[in-house]
Formats: sequence, structure tokens, C-alpha cells
Amino acid sequence: MTNFRRFGQLLAATTVTATVLTGAPAAFAEDSVTFSVSNITDLHGHLANGLNTEEGAQEGDEMGVALLQSLIKKVNEDQNYALTTSGDNVGGSAYISAISGDEYTMDALNAMGVAA
Repeated sequence: MTNFRRFGQLLAATTVTATVLTGAPAAFAEDSVTFSVSNITDLHGHLANGLNTEEGAQEGDEMGVALLQSLIKKVNEDQNYALTTSGDNVGGSAYISAISGDEYTMDALNAMGVAA
């Protein structure tokens, strides 16, 4: 057996064991909590609402953070949720955020309650 196959088997066995051991306490828990995780990415400081209300939303329109936050709250209505972001919130930012060194974007993310 080659070293590569041996490593693959070891990796698979380790992954399965870790998964089973990590999930075991949850399988025997009497109480459980349900929550949602919502994630945003590639905000790039686009804070302003760029939707044309007369013509309706078009491809490429920007909804801005106020409408984004409203959408997140609506999707997660009546449930606990955590809001996360996977990056690209600043840098390459729209003018409205770039002029402040992305301070306004960070303020908006904090106000939205980004958890991670």
C-alpha cells in the first residue's frame, strides 16, 4: 500500500472519529435550541440604496445596508439568529464609504449585529 493511500485512510478514519465524538453529546441532549445563521459577503462598502423604485429592482442594483438588514430580519423572523460575514466588507469600497476610510461600513456592520 502506498503512503498516499495510507494517509488517505488515516485522514478518513480521523475525520469520522472526530465527527462522531463531536456530535455524540448533542445526540443525547434532552433540550435543543434551534437558530439560524445568516451570512453576508462582498459588501464592499455599498451602503446607499441604489434601487429605482419606479422601475422596480433591476439586475445589478444595490439595495444598501438598510434594506439588507430588513431582509435579514424578515428571513429570520420569529427565530434566533446569528449574522456573520465571510469578508470583503471593505476595500474596493463605494465612494460613500471610501471617503471615511470605511468607518461608515464598520459602523453599519456593528449596528447590524454582525456576530463573527
